[in-house]
Amino acid sequence: MGLATPTSIMVGTGRGAEMGVLFRKGEALQLLKDAQVVAVDKTGTLTEGRPRLTDLEIADGFDRATVLAAVATVESRSEHPIARAIVDAATEQGLALPSMIDFESVTGMGVRASVDGARVEVGADRFMR
Repeated sequence: MGLATPTSIMVGTGRGAEMGVLFRKGEALQLLKDAQVVAVDKTGTLTEGRPRLTDLEIADGFDRATVLAAVATVESRSEHPIARAIVDAATEQGLALPSMIDFESVTGMGVRASVDGARVEVGADRFMR
């Protein structure tokens, strides 16, 4: 019994991911049994069957195309569906992806690498802290 719940959550989240449904935590899957209303964002996940980049806010002093290309370069090595959406956005805009070195994936947190001499880190808020 002690393995049944964690195993079912792992299988459920894995199967969901295969079908394009992502859960941030296994607890979310467990709590879903009590849901009466489901609200979704407008990323295209439901309408297009996959996430897409809709907004990108750049801090003052940075060039949007340069930032998107650098982030897409690092995300091109990630297997996460949101990473794919970022890479697709850069490709759709005709941006050339620069070279990178020292790629590292931190499981459950994000990815980092050096792109044109600048350290680029992309991931969860807890990773950014």
